[in-house]
Amino acid sequence: MTFKIVIADSPFVFTAEEGETIAQAAERHDIQLKLGCGQGACGLCKGKVFSGHVDNSNCKPFALTEDERQKGYALYCTSKPLSDLVIENIDATHIVYPPTRFRVEVLNIIPITDDTLELVLGRTDNKTFDFLAGQAINFELPNEEVRSYSMSSPSTQKNKIELVIRHIPGGLFTDPLFSGKVTVGSAFNVQFPLGSFFFRTPIQREALFLATGTGIAPVMSILRTLKAQRAFHDRKITVYWGAKTPSDLYFRPELENLQNTLANFRFVPVVSRDPAWKGETGHVQQVAAVQHGDMRDIDVYLCGSTQMVRSASAYLSVRCGLKEENTFSDAFGGLVAS
Repeated sequence: MTFKIVIADSPFVFTAEEGETIAQAAERHDIQLKLGCGQGACGLCKGKVFSGHVDNSNCKPFALTEDERQKGYALYCTSKPLSDLVIENIDATHIVYPPTRFRVEVLNIIPITDDTLELVLGRTDNKTFDFLAGQAINFELPNEEVRSYSMSSPSTQKNKIELVIRHIPGGLFTDPLFSGKVTVGSAFNVQFPLGSFFFRTPIQREALFLATGTGIAPVMSILRTLKAQRAFHDRKITVYWGAKTPSDLYFRPELENLQNTLANFRFVPVVSRDPAWKGETGHVQQVAAVQHGDMRDIDVYLCGSTQMVRSASAYLSVRCGLKEENTFSDAFGGLVAS
C-alpha cells in the first residue's frame, strides 16, 4: 500500500510504502528532513501531523510523550504512515548529495588517545567523496547491523575522509578496529552521505556548537570546511567542547589556533573529571547558558550522545529561550556507534 505525504507550507509531496518511516520515504525522494539521533530518542525531528494517522510505537516515551501523541505529534525518524498525511514542515530541503552504496578501504589508522583513533578511508572505485560538512557515513556490517560515524575532515577534501572513533568495549565495529583485526587495506560496504546535520547559519547570525567526546567530529568538519573555503569572514562562532580529561581534548591546539587568528571565533574547553583543571567544568550546556544567557536569536548545534542532545536542548530552551527551529543536532547512541 502506498500513502501520499504532503509537507505543509512547502512544495514537497512524496509517497511512502507500507512499513516505511516518514524520514525513509522522504529520503527516497531526495527530500531531507531535520533529524537528530534517527532512533526516536532525541525528539528533534518532532512535527505535527495535521491530517492522517501514523504508527508511533517505535518512538521512545521520553522523546514523544503521551500528551504529544494525543495532540497529533510524531517523530519523523521512526513514525510510519497508516494513511495519507499532511505534516508540519521542519526544515525540509532537497538532498544535495543523495546517499549511495559503495566500498571503501582503510588507508590509515592513527591512534589519538588510549581509546580513540582516527580512521582514514578511500573509495575502492577511486571516485570522490561528495558530502556536506557535518554529515555521516554508515558501515554495513554482518547480520544487517549498521554503525554510523560523522566525518571530521572537510568536505573540500575529496579523495579521502577521516573519522574519529572511540572504542566501545564489546562493540561490533570498534572491537575489531582497536584489536588490530581491521588493518590498512581492510574494506567495508558503506552508505554515504547521510544525515541532516550541516551548517546553515547565515553570516549575520551567531552560532554556537556544543559537543561532547567524539561529537566534536562533525564540528571539526564544518570548521575545517569554512576555513578551506575562506568563509569565516566576520562570523560569530563559539565552540564548547566537553571531555572527561584535558588529554581527551585532542583537537584543542587546532581550535585554539582558530581562536587566535579569527576575531569572532571562541573556543571554550570544558572538563568534567580532572580536579586539577583550571578552566570551565561541568556540563557544556550549563557553561554556555552562563556565558550567553539569551539564545532566542542564536543557532545552536548539539553534537553528542542522544541523552546529551535531549537534555541540552531542553535545558537551553527553558534557561535561555532557545527555539526549536534554531536547534540542530547530531546525536548518537551506544548501539549505533559501537
